[in-house]
Amino acid sequence: MNKKRLQEIKDYWGQSWITTDGRDEIIELITALEDTQEYKQQNNKMKPTVFDNEQELLKTVLSIHAPNGIELDPMYSKGNFYKEIDKPKYIYDINPQVEECMYRDATNLPLKDNTINSMILDPPFMFGIHGKAEKYIMSTRFGIFKNFAELEILYKGVLKESYRILKIKGVLIFKCQDYTDSKTTMVQIY
Repeated sequence: MNKKRLQEIKDYWGQSWITTDGRDEIIELITALEDTQEYKQQNNKMKPTVFDNEQELLKTVLSIHAPNGIELDPMYSKGNFYKEIDKPKYIYDINPQVEECMYRDATNLPLKDNTINSMILDPPFMFGIHGKAEKYIMSTRFGIFKNFAELEILYKGVLKESYRILKIKGVLIFKCQDYTDSKTTMVQIY
């Protein structure tokens, strides 16, 4: 057992008599300590890495990186991220789907430099019209790029704007998917 762990046990239990020679007592105390609810709460730092749904993923990411929540979502759409978490203070979209969302281009936001603590991006990821874009709900609701170059221009512009408005050590949560041409994703290509 390392000295740091031994000291944690001594501090928790107030047991100054524990020494490395008393191995059986130490094992009993460790077992008793780790069974307490207080210890479990203080030391439950492991987080899952696989999730059944987007809400659980977001709650976990926020608990680690942005415990005060998301301050800005410049690609808000209908606000589906916020079923189980608080809505951001600032919500914008280039194609607002709900009344409380203001029209703004995510590459040119009306915010001062270095003012945002945390933000989330969920940019469009579809390109390639194939003459049928108007039939696909994803392309009419979120937009569709003519080609990969257009997608790349948006992503770079949004990242540049995010860098401008985020405070030093600000948090950017960027939800991305394999891009798709409305028929084929990158996963399917390789």
